[in-house]
Amino acid sequence: MSVQSNPGNRKQTPLLRGSHILLGLLVLLSLQTLAQNKYDVDYSHSRILFNIGHNGFTQMPGMFRGFEVTLDFDGQDIATAKLIVRIDASSVDMFHDKLNGDLRGNHFFNTEKFPDIIFTSREIQMLDQDRARVEGNLELLGVTQALSFDLTLNKKSPSPRSGRLTLGFSAEGELSRGGHGMTYGSPFISDRVHFQVVAELVRRDK
Repeated sequence: MSVQSNPGNRKQTPLLRGSHILLGLLVLLSLQTLAQNKYDVDYSHSRILFNIGHNGFTQMPGMFRGFEVTLDFDGQDIATAKLIVRIDASSVDMFHDKLNGDLRGNHFFNTEKFPDIIFTSREIQMLDQDRARVEGNLELLGVTQALSFDLTLNKKSPSPRSGRLTLGFSAEGELSRGGHGMTYGSPFISDRVHFQVVAELVRRDK
């Protein structure tokens, strides 16, 4: 089974083409339902967000606007599930044109040399019927480091507007940018980066 974004909407959709950092993970929390149906990301109600400390004064917010997600899952054994999230590094957006240009440059994401940020799951463990722990590897700037985060199913019910079954998810975790060699600006720019994914998945009409 695969879940993919619409490549034609990269610039308009605030949700990464396809983790955060990470939406394919979200389907794992309703295994039987998703094994039998196909779901699409509702981009108008989904985001991959992050924030990073600046000199201790603020936690500056940002997001990635482009990504693709592929999930391979047989609907039976969660241990065999495989998730790959590919984020377009150049889609980083911290809501300031000059800052965005700096982030794409050599000091930070170096997007010409490293255009993609890739997360690959290694293990997904169900904690209870609504929560999961995701373990995997994140490749950033050509350096691969272990990454784990928590995932929660917030709600599963028909949409009050469309009547289609909708799943709402949230995920969050932290990573070290320095662990991937992104050390520019330290310690004034914090090493720890907090990320959050919020997403709604809508079942396709049959």
